[in-house]
Amino acid sequence: MNNRDGSLDFKNMGDGSQNFIEIKPSRSQVLPIVKNRLRLMYRNKLFILLCILLPLFFSMLVNKIFQKKTFYQGVPIGVIDRDESEFSSEIIKKIGANSAISMKTIGEKEIEEYISKEKVQAVYIFEEGMEKRIREGDYENIVSVYTVPGSLTAMGVSDIIAGEIVPYVCKYLVIIDGQKQLAQEEYVIIEEAISKRLKDLDQDPSFQLPVIADLRTPNVSEVDEKEEDGDIFAISMGLGLIVIFSTIFMLTGCSILIKEGENRVRSRIKLAGVAPFKLLFADIFSVTIAGISITFLQFILMYPVFEGMSLSGILLVGLTMVFYIFTAASMLVLIASIFRNHISFQSFMPVMVLMMGILSGCVYSLELMPAAMEDIAIFMPTYWVHNGLSEIILFSGTFSSILPNLLVLLAMAGIFIVPARLIYRK
Repeated sequence: MNNRDGSLDFKNMGDGSQNFIEIKPSRSQVLPIVKNRLRLMYRNKLFILLCILLPLFFSMLVNKIFQKKTFYQGVPIGVIDRDESEFSSEIIKKIGANSAISMKTIGEKEIEEYISKEKVQAVYIFEEGMEKRIREGDYENIVSVYTVPGSLTAMGVSDIIAGEIVPYVCKYLVIIDGQKQLAQEEYVIIEEAISKRLKDLDQDPSFQLPVIADLRTPNVSEVDEKEEDGDIFAISMGLGLIVIFSTIFMLTGCSILIKEGENRVRSRIKLAGVAPFKLLFADIFSVTIAGISITFLQFILMYPVFEGMSLSGILLVGLTMVFYIFTAASMLVLIASIFRNHISFQSFMPVMVLMMGILSGCVYSLELMPAAMEDIAIFMPTYWVHNGLSEIILFSGTFSSILPNLLVLLAMAGIFIVPARLIYRK
C-alpha cells in the first residue's frame, strides 16, 4: 500500500512468519530489510542455543575421551592354561595385573557358557607345550582365542595379550641365536645375565621401552604428548563444529528469503523500487550479521582455545571467521535463490552443510581420510576457514600464513555473488 509520504508498507499474507516491513525512499532501502531479516532469524531461541552449545559439548566430550588413562577398563576375559608351565604362569600373572583386564581362570567345559552368555568378551587358551615351542622358535598357534561374535573390545584385548608375550618371544630369539653362535659355557652366562636384566627392568617402574608405544602395556601408561594430542584433536573438532553450526544457523535466514518469495513479499519489495543489487546486498548482509553474532557467542563459551594467544591472534581469528561467514552467506543466498520451496531447502541444506564439514576436515582430520579427499576439500569454503583457524590457534600462525586462505575465501564469495546477481535481476 502506498502512503502519502511515498513509503510502502508490506505485510506477510502466508504462514505469519513475515511481519510488517516499511521501506522509505528517503532513507536507505537496505537497512529496513536487514532489520526485518535479523528480527525473524533471532526468533528461534532454542535453535540459537543449540548452535552455540553443541560445539562446546562435543569438543568437551572428545577431550574427556583423550584424558582417559585407558580405552579399556576391567574388560572381562577368561583364561585356560593348558601348558601349566612356569612361563605361562608368569604371563598370566602379568595379564591379571593389567587394569584394563578383569581376568578369570575357567575350565574347558565352561567356554561355551561364558561366551554365549557374554560373561567374558573372550577366552584365551595357552596351548600345551607353549613354552617349549617358543624356545624352539615355533610361534604358530601357541594361543587359541574364542570371542563374543562382533566384539571390537576383544580385538583390543588381544593386542594386550600379545604385548605381554612379545618380550618373552624376543628373549628366546636372543637365546636361540646365542646357542648357535656361542659355546655352551658362554651361552649359559649370557642367558642368566639376560634373565636377570629382564627381571630388574620389569621391577623398575621408571623404565620405558625405547619406542613410542609400550607393547606390553599400551593402555596403562600415559605420556604428556598423548594429552597434547588429545587437546589438539578436541580443539580442532570444536573449531570445525563452530564452522558447521554457524553455517547451519545461517540457513534460517536463507529460508526466510524463500518464504518471502512464496508469499510474494519479494515482489512487493521490488515494486517499492528496491534495486536487485541492493536487495541481494541486503540478503547477504543480513545473513552475514546473523552468522557473525552466533559465532561470537560460540567463541565466548569456548574461550579456553584462546589461552596464551596474543590480541593480534584473536583478531586474526575474528577476521578469518568474518571472511568465511561472508563467503558462506553468499553461497547460501545463491542456493536459496534457486529453491522455490523453503521446506525442500530446510531438508536438503543441513545435510549438505554437514557433508561439507566432514569432507573438508571439520569433524575428522583429512589425515585420517583417503588422499583424494583433500583434492575435493579445497573447493569448499569450510576447508579454507578450518585450515586457517587451526593455523592461528594451534600453530601460532600469523597474518601472512593465513593470507592465502582469506584470498581464496574472498574469491569464492565473488564466484557465488556473480550468478546470484544475474538471478536477482530476473
